[in-house]
Amino acid sequence: MGNAAARDAMAATAEPGRGTSRAPVARVRRPREGYSFAARVVGGVAGLGAACGNSVFVLAGPLGSTLSAKASYVSELEVGGEPASGLFRAFDIATGAMIIAVALTLPTALSARLAVRVVSVSLCGAGIASIFDALNPMPCAPSVDLRCRSYEETANLVVQLQQGHTVSSVLGELAMFAAMSALAVVTWRGTNRRLARIAVGLGMGFAVSGLATVTLTLVGSQDVGAVERAQVAVESAWLALLAVHVCTGNRRTRAGQYPQPLAPHQRR
Repeated sequence: MGNAAARDAMAATAEPGRGTSRAPVARVRRPREGYSFAARVVGGVAGLGAACGNSVFVLAGPLGSTLSAKASYVSELEVGGEPASGLFRAFDIATGAMIIAVALTLPTALSARLAVRVVSVSLCGAGIASIFDALNPMPCAPSVDLRCRSYEETANLVVQLQQGHTVSSVLGELAMFAAMSALAVVTWRGTNRRLARIAVGLGMGFAVSGLATVTLTLVGSQDVGAVERAQVAVESAWLALLAVHVCTGNRRTRAGQYPQPLAPHQRR
């Protein structure tokens, strides 16, 4: 009789609905999603600095430039002989360095997911291209130099792509677009839908304005400068968004406890 009672008690414990309470559910810890507070601070400051440095073209007029904001490329501000060309090149180098700095902090500040690493690698490429642009500026300003403009209009695309400055500019823009696309994926998988929508919108705006700049360049339009400046402004806004996301996107929180899924024999 005693053995039969013991067997009945054990069966009631193992089978649900036999009048006994379930055993305590095991608790597991969710892994933390932000690793370094210092990395978030450095990345945020570098991102905001890059956004400001990328927008320094707005100071062209006060610094004495006479180039048309509507017809001239932003890179023409760095042509030798232009007012404050050395200062603009210095800003370009500093901006590239800060872009690389924020890129290197991303895997530590946010997470080590593949999409974040794509953002990091792409931003490193964009930062290197920015530095290369400053060290290899345009040889002349086509918006005010007739000989330079004639060469730009007669040289085909293959010849233009043989110039170091042109190649680095194109690669830099492609790398930046890749970073924008990857960040859109990162934010869309998160919980902040507003941030995700802004990231997607800025990425689309950058792509559209970039294609418009290329088209206007190929047809020799005098409005290419205005469109390119709009593209650079979108890029600066995205860098500022990235800085905000690095600082606040994945805050480091205490590891919470969550119930482990019930075993099949414990489910009703």
